[in-house]
Amino acid sequence: MGPSAVHQAVRGCPMEAGPAYDAGNGVPAPPTRTAAAPLPTPAGPAPGARDIRLFWWAGSTDALGSQATGVVLPLLLLGYGYPVAAVGAIAAGSTAAGLVLGPVAAVRADRGARRSVLVCSAAACATAMAALAAAVAVGRPPLALLLALLLVERCGTACYQAALSTVAALCAPDDYPRLVARLQAGDQAALVLGPALGGLLYQLARAWPFAGDAASYAVTALCMRSLRADLGNGSPPSAPRPGAGPAARSRRPPPEYG
Repeated sequence: MGPSAVHQAVRGCPMEAGPAYDAGNGVPAPPTRTAAAPLPTPAGPAPGARDIRLFWWAGSTDALGSQATGVVLPLLLLGYGYPVAAVGAIAAGSTAAGLVLGPVAAVRADRGARRSVLVCSAAACATAMAALAAAVAVGRPPLALLLALLLVERCGTACYQAALSTVAALCAPDDYPRLVARLQAGDQAALVLGPALGGLLYQLARAWPFAGDAASYAVTALCMRSLRADLGNGSPPSAPRPGAGPAARSRRPPPEYG
């Protein structure tokens, strides 16, 4: 290849310019590299921002409804004239049923059915609370009906909580603390506002707190159904392969000239 061909090849290279010479001593100067053009920043929120918002709304509304009904349920049973022992038996039975079904739901969720377990559990809880609100609105429901509906709600809640290891699938590991802090803030707010809201709704009508809880479960099921992330095994988003992408290229050592 002659000198003219070499000069044409150098001029046609987009990455490196031809060697520059120092006019003082005639020694070639080190070659310089042109900076890569910055990658365009996509407009709008990050891909996982929508899922994080939906997940936060699901957890916050669920906690708010549960706290609202938790404070008025004993008042409802005692107001109907049921003995205190019956109230304690209902609480113990629903808790025991949840402890039994929780591990079963967790195993099914770990096998890839996490989304279906979350959605179906929330939908079952919404149905049970809606039926309970309707029964209370009609009149004095029998104790057996109340016990059956509360058992369904408690079992659904236990299955939902057992399958709720979803944070890892929504964001990168570096964002875990911030997301968990947001979830904790929502839970704490529901812990304060829920009893006050339940007492206010119960003062207006006995059925309203349970209707509100049914609505909160419906919102939770809808939010979980609308998540775009793969909730299969709760694994975090895959990291880029080493050496791929501009971030990896920026970590490579600079070329040496000698």
